[in-house]
Amino acid sequence: MFPPGRGNDTLDGGDIYLISVFGTDEVLAAVGEDLRLQKYKEGQWSQMWICEINGDNRIGMRNRHTERFLGWDKKDKIRCVSRKNDPWEWLTFDRLGLGGYSLMVDPGAAGRHRPLKRAVGTSPYVKMGRVWGT
Repeated sequence: MFPPGRGNDTLDGGDIYLISVFGTDEVLAAVGEDLRLQKYKEGQWSQMWICEINGDNRIGMRNRHTERFLGWDKKDKIRCVSRKNDPWEWLTFDRLGLGGYSLMVDPGAAGRHRPLKRAVGTSPYVKMGRVWGT
């Protein structure tokens, strides 16, 4: 069974979260330094993300298995590479009207947030989407 919750959790530093896609049973998982969408499996550490908030109140999500942060690799790829919560790993969560959040990354902390999205169709890969108007 998929874990409880409707995607309206309040983000608290130190808490563990699952990042699902549109409330489905597909969750973001770290596979080495890469990311994949996988069917939820109870107790799977690669699917668990620890919320970390730095001194500037910037949010990062560190994978429980790899201990690396979800972030941008400077090539338009979302990966799990860094062990630090640097600007490349800072995330923005925008609450959606019907529940849940839009998860966005700011490449280079340039103020141009870009959403995470599925690469193509049913692909298990995740990429950075385009910003509207660019």
